[in-house]
Amino acid sequence: MGETCVPNNPQRVVTLMQYILSHTLNLDVKPIGSNACSIEQSSANYPDVQSYPENNTEGIVLLGIGESPNLERIL
Repeated sequence: MGETCVPNNPQRVVTLMQYILSHTLNLDVKPIGSNACSIEQSSANYPDVQSYPENNTEGIVLLGIGESPNLERIL
């Protein structure tokens, strides 16, 4: 996949895969948006979306479900 350089204090992080959202939250990095976040969408309606504790994901913008992120919202 290659190498990626991330600044020490990133200002805007967006996650596009469910497991990456988990990893960023575990590293105390809160993304501004994610297509895997289940805050606004019910897991019952979208079974591929993992549920996270609401206090961890509060304020994260839902960018889409699964492999369909909304590119306009990311910008």
